[in-house]
Amino acid sequence: MKTAGQRIEQMDRILEKTAWDATGYLNNVPRTTKFRHDAYYRVLAERQKVRTAQAASLGGVALVEEGCAK
Repeated sequence: MKTAGQRIEQMDRILEKTAWDATGYLNNVPRTTKFRHDAYYRVLAERQKVRTAQAASLGGVALVEEGCAK
């Protein structure tokens, strides 16, 4: 079973691969697909749930540290 961090990394890779479709599909950009557009938003929602659960288990430390790093 993957840890929350590993799941987030995997979801980040999927989001990178589907970001073009997420922004382009509704604007009729060539070579974008509805499947990848929908996948982006599905994974984005799931990633947020995992990050929220991870932050709750860590007491909110992970999100604060990430926010300061950017």
